Amino acid sequence: MMSKKKSQITLFIVLGLVVAVIFAFLFFAKKESSGLVLEKKVETIFTDFLRSSSLESVVQACLERATKDALVLAGLQGGKIYDTQVSGGFPLPSPEEVVPLVTAGMLVNVSYGIRSRGIPPENPASFPSTYPDGYGLKESPAADIGPEYASLFARPEDDILNPVSLASLCNYYGPNHYSIANASFSCETYTATNISMQEYLKVFILNRTRNCINLVHLSGNSQFTIKEGNVEAEVIFGNNDITSIFRYPLELSMKNVPKVIRSLDFSFKPAYRVKKVHELAAHLIGSRGSRLPDDPPKTDADNIFFDITDTASSNINDCLSDNDIPGQRCVYPGMSLAKEKNVCLGNPLCDGIPLHFQYSDVVKITDSRIIIDGKPFSFFFAVENRAPALGKISETNDGKVKRKPGEKITIIAQGKDPDEDPLTYEMTGPSKDEFSLSINTNGYGVFSTDNNGLGPGSYEFTISAKDDEGLFDEEHFTLAVEP
Repeated sequence: MMSKKKSQITLFIVLGLVVAVIFAFLFFAKKESSGLVLEKKVETIFTDFLRSSSLESVVQACLERATKDALVLAGLQGGKIYDTQVSGGFPLPSPEEVVPLVTAGMLVNVSYGIRSRGIPPENPASFPSTYPDGYGLKESPAADIGPEYASLFARPEDDILNPVSLASLCNYYGPNHYSIANASFSCETYTATNISMQEYLKVFILNRTRNCINLVHLSGNSQFTIKEGNVEAEVIFGNNDITSIFRYPLELSMKNVPKVIRSLDFSFKPAYRVKKVHELAAHLIGSRGSRLPDDPPKTDADNIFFDITDTASSNINDCLSDNDIPGQRCVYPGMSLAKEKNVCLGNPLCDGIPLHFQYSDVVKITDSRIIIDGKPFSFFFAVENRAPALGKISETNDGKVKRKPGEKITIIAQGKDPDEDPLTYEMTGPSKDEFSLSINTNGYGVFSTDNNGLGPGSYEFTISAKDDEGLFDEEHFTLAVEP
């Protein structure tokens, strides 16, 4: 009898458990079905919102506009966009660190690509140049200027990845890093400090695109609320194009429904060879500090004979091809070079800028193959005025020039200016009035006596070569007039 009752109790327990499981299953299934219905409803509302609001076309248009504006602005300012122009931009430095310029009706601050070295800014014309004594200019610079003169005419910067003043094209750990797996492209100039054109383009595109989208106006629906998530942007340089990417997550909320996050990805890839334009600027400026002894200097930083805007510059051929083959031309068809000298002299925009920096030039690279809003793309960078160099005048190891009594004396002062400024020559010394000055076809100063020359004796002279600012180099020598 007891055994029969126990069996009945056990049966009731099992049946109770089965019923509980069935009810739990039905409740869960109903809940899941309800969740799926709600999720489907949210997806339908989100899809309808995208279609009715034209959000995707608005974001795409904003991204394209922001990309073009960023490129124009960064190009005119040497690769930089300042914090006064966009949050997260490069901190606008003191007035002497940029050259203000109005171009195409827009005020820009051109950053420096070449800075002078060894010039005291408080009184730059009071000191002679710091070039090595007897720099030894000759008509054949490749045979005379060795690798020890690398960066002689441009101040090296502290960034070990980018020793010149021009802002690098890419971030070292950005999407163009050549050693990152699956990286699409690589850049020639990187920075370890985030001071790069890539970084400033990115923050400008991110902020400008985001501000361009009027999400409140577009949503305008009382049955749900929608807000932005963590917006991201990226810029990738290709050999002959640039890609801007905008990731736009949206958070959709409805009453009694869990929040739903959906991400919209946008991109814009115009055929703008900005990378090649920047590489041209870097090669026109850059020091070849690691070049071999038989590799002649080709750039403005270490060759005083190099004119950044002349025909020879158009033939500079130490760039890489799209397949990283060296020895290719840097100036492609459609690119042109020009220089505007002494931009700030007499310019009210430069009031308050120390006089020395008012003699800075601006180099302008224009690429007619990149057309933005009907205008060719321009890349500007500033060049700080640099002192001229005067070749060694003495002809002997003991610093003398030797001539015979009674013969006409001619002394040629070979001066060159790294900025191609016209030079003024001057001779000082007790017998300087015995010499007359003329300028030969090379722009060198020629000091000559009349046919009677000078009498026997030892004469001390100093000859200087001075640019329009007053920066100068000078040579001291002894003129020994002996039989």
